[in-house]
Amino acid sequence: MSLHDPRKFWRLVDTLLGRGRIPASSAIDVEVFIQFFAAKVAKVRSSRPTADAPLPTFSHVQPGASFSCFSLLTNDDVISAIRRLPGKHSAADPIPRLC
Repeated sequence: MSLHDPRKFWRLVDTLLGRGRIPASSAIDVEVFIQFFAAKVAKVRSSRPTADAPLPTFSHVQPGASFSCFSLLTNDDVISAIRRLPGKHSAADPIPRLC
């Protein structure tokens, strides 16, 4: 995308902000949303091969640690990083592989 083409720029901004799409339903509240994902995770965890897997563990960040330095990434950097990821998924939640 060229920053010198205002029409393309604003079209991209509109797309990123979801303008022109049907708004999310207000009939779905936070509790229904949470229950959906909790049930989905429970279904995946109860299926093979994840049934015997240990629960995830989390650790606290060490005092004084910071995340204050960012580097610019190109689209090619992101695509390359994604392609290097292992092809993992659960049969309970199949995701088509895009290659």
